[in-house]
Amino acid sequence: MRTKTAGKSCVTQFLVRSAAGYGAAVILCVVFAEILVKKDVPLRVLPFFLIASGAIGSFAGAFLAAGKTKYKGYFSGLLSAGIVSFLFLLTCFIVNNLHFSIYMLWILIAGLFCGMAGGIVSKNVR
Repeated sequence: MRTKTAGKSCVTQFLVRSAAGYGAAVILCVVFAEILVKKDVPLRVLPFFLIASGAIGSFAGAFLAAGKTKYKGYFSGLLSAGIVSFLFLLTCFIVNNLHFSIYMLWILIAGLFCGMAGGIVSKNVR
């Protein structure tokens, strides 16, 4: 009985920490949107801001989630980044009027690689 409770707790912590990475990505999007509005930056840099915020959010979520797991850093970072990237892409897909763009693929690739890096860094730091 105790093993099931500890397993659920570990999965819950992993998901909550991954959600923190998604929250970081959304906050970065808001900050970048504010920069776009205040500084009169051309809209063609918007996809690069989205890629950067998705990658940083995936790194942060993987860094937080991979710290306490028993798995390798790249694997737990990849799982966490998959969750963060999926939620971030779903948000971008909905905001983009259900239209897929090639930049969404770049968000996914950058998010997964930065997530693996975040998991590896988390395991080496702790």
